[in-house]
Amino acid sequence: MNALYTILCNYRGGTYIGQARAAKPAMALQRWVTSAIGKGVIPIPADKRSAVGEALVRESLVHVRDCANVWCTTALCSSDLILVNIVRTHESTE
Repeated sequence: MNALYTILCNYRGGTYIGQARAAKPAMALQRWVTSAIGKGVIPIPADKRSAVGEALVRESLVHVRDCANVWCTTALCSSDLILVNIVRTHESTE
């Protein structure tokens, strides 16, 4: 069953929010990377998008301590930190 995940990304002073349905948080992150980073929704230079997306997906998600259904991951774009939080916001009832 696919749950709804909300993805929050902080990059260079901006906050970018999206959602994806997936069976697992890592799959939701992959879908979000394809849509948000791959299509330039987040202002990452075009020549770095692929490497940043791959770095985010490659890293293991870290469960945020004392929080239910919340994970995070990071990547660098040049020297700028990209912080991504993934929150399972709704369980599928299908």
